[in-house]
Amino acid sequence: MTTFGCCYRCAPSSPSSSSSSSLRRRSNRRSNRRRRSNTIIGVESKFTFLPSSAESFANTNAISDTTTFLDVARACARRLRLAKELHPSGKDAQIIVGIAGPPGGGKSTLAKQVCRQFRKLERRKSANTASSGGGGDRGGGVNEELEEDENEENENEQNTNNNSNNNESAAYDIAIVPMDGYHYYRSQLEKMDNPQHALAKRGAPFTFDSERFVNDIVNLRKSGSGSFPSFDHGKGDPVENDILVEYKRHKIILVEGNYLFLPEQPWSRLLDETCFDEAWYVNCPVDEATKRVIDRHVRTGKTKETAELRAYSNDLVNAKLVDANKRFADVMIPNAKRFS
Repeated sequence: MTTFGCCYRCAPSSPSSSSSSSLRRRSNRRSNRRRRSNTIIGVESKFTFLPSSAESFANTNAISDTTTFLDVARACARRLRLAKELHPSGKDAQIIVGIAGPPGGGKSTLAKQVCRQFRKLERRKSANTASSGGGGDRGGGVNEELEEDENEENENEQNTNNNSNNNESAAYDIAIVPMDGYHYYRSQLEKMDNPQHALAKRGAPFTFDSERFVNDIVNLRKSGSGSFPSFDHGKGDPVENDILVEYKRHKIILVEGNYLFLPEQPWSRLLDETCFDEAWYVNCPVDEATKRVIDRHVRTGKTKETAELRAYSNDLVNAKLVDANKRFADVMIPNAKRFS
């Protein structure tokens, strides 16, 4: 199992420290195998203030056959909850997490489910506080968030709201900012030098308003607030000012998109200017993600032949580009094979 460093800006370690790190990783792997089946193997991250038991992410798909998607989402939510509780800057700190992955890898679905699970944790905390007369989380503190919720209902992917940015009624401090909202409008693509090529390659880096997206995320990092576009999959165009992030309300922001870790301008500013407190990569194999994209195209009305042509000529190329830069992520999210 290969462990990536905290970020691409870190200097390489000396041979002796590398050997020591290797021994620690092997020890960690042995320890992690003894954890419950729904926890996820730990790696290094920027959240160094979290207890070791909260290092709940994997950099391989070794356990993806036994770990469900909801297990992953719940682990992510618990991790964010702990980070919010234990952040050195206090509970008023705003945490911004970047989530990247190949097209069809499950970034949007993961972000929405993490929001849902995080809000459940917050509701549970409020209920526990109220039932104990304001005395806190039944005395459990943050460790209680590591407990498995055995009674939580199973949910399926069809119940995930894929047509919403999931920021509605976000009373529990979390919001999503999707990169999809920064697609160039179809009318803009049609005005490019080669409009037929631009429309055929929609989803490639050059078909996004990357300068605007990066500037908006940089400003979000500085101010903690902002207004962002969403994407209407029915119309195939962005919806302006559809997502409102307010510093006083949203203490955790999930920024999700394919190209968050590209090491070229303007994308590279996101990492160079430390826009993310932690960078996650949804480690879905490129071939599997491409099959999902084909299924998605078919569900939107394309023929199987058209869907495959578009996926293999465009989406697969984009997926390989994204996958080639996953080394810049802090932690890897495993590709769970089952939803629940």
